[in-house]
Amino acid sequence: MLKTDDRISKVNELLESVMKNKKVIIPEQNLVDDLNLNSIQFMELIGKIETEYDVIVPVQKLTSIVRVSDLYKVIQNIEEFCS
Repeated sequence: MLKTDDRISKVNELLESVMKNKKVIIPEQNLVDDLNLNSIQFMELIGKIETEYDVIVPVQKLTSIVRVSDLYKVIQNIEEFCS
């Protein structure tokens, strides 16, 4: 399982890879309103997370991912479930 700092760095790296406009990423930011992710970028991000962790993020979880911090929690939950 990744340490919290490593998890945050990895999620930020994946997030930056789908963002068109590079911005400073902080946990409280809204993915749509603050980081301007559109639905295609969001799904691309989820695909990258699924590939990186070799998991499938349940469709029911997608609506709960609103802020950057929600991404951190999803990854933490995946890691805990898989360990």
